[in-house]
Amino acid sequence: MNKEKKKDLFYITLAFLFFTFVVYQFKLGYLETVILLFGIPSVFLSFKLKTSIKKSALFSIAFSFPMAFVFDYICNVSGCWYENGSLGITILNAYPLDIFIWGFIYFYFITIFYEYFFDKDKNKTKISKNLKFWVYASILLIFLFSFIYITNRELLVIKNFYIVGLIIFFLIPIILMCWNYPSLIKKISIQGFWFFFVSVIYEVLAVHLGHWRFVKGMNIGWVEIFGVGFALEEFLFLIFAVPATICIYEFLADDKN
Repeated sequence: MNKEKKKDLFYITLAFLFFTFVVYQFKLGYLETVILLFGIPSVFLSFKLKTSIKKSALFSIAFSFPMAFVFDYICNVSGCWYENGSLGITILNAYPLDIFIWGFIYFYFITIFYEYFFDKDKNKTKISKNLKFWVYASILLIFLFSFIYITNRELLVIKNFYIVGLIIFFLIPIILMCWNYPSLIKKISIQGFWFFFVSVIYEVLAVHLGHWRFVKGMNIGWVEIFGVGFALEEFLFLIFAVPATICIYEFLADDKN
């Protein structure tokens, strides 16, 4: 990482801490918080690396929409967590509309951050054909979900679904990609460490302000940080989310290097 990028990373970290203070001080809501903490840095990095905007945005939409639509519904109705959005609009009587905006901003920030600081591919505009197949698979997943929802939605209430989802959608992709492309390990480890630091702060802040909450006993374990409690699965998400997103991004949209 050159001197300019080190300086940019310092500014982003400083901005994150400043906006964290603003959110805490003014008790901002779900959507306002994610825009300040992740949206503004995403805009900054997009100006720094305009060639990666399209690829990062397309991946973020393609990956976050089915995950929010299906995964979030099952987790909410299964008691994995409960969310309190800013827009006041609830989807399928289960989760706030805000989650779609949150998902796009969160995954876009991860990918544009990765492209700017760590990815070394020369052609930043080239998008892998795998993304097209993921879109087809997502359409099929949403169709299947919708069919079950209409015919027998009780099947979508799945105990401990959060940990099952983490293993399938996060842990397995990390293992497979790092096994086949070991050059990714160093990059995802460094970015994962930085994001874990900011994600823990964000998690404690969001739970404290009531953006989402967890119910003790509805999960495999419990974690408390600075007096704020949340599910053990959520703590695992904070560890695996960024490495998994980068691995999936490399496979679906990038060049696997």
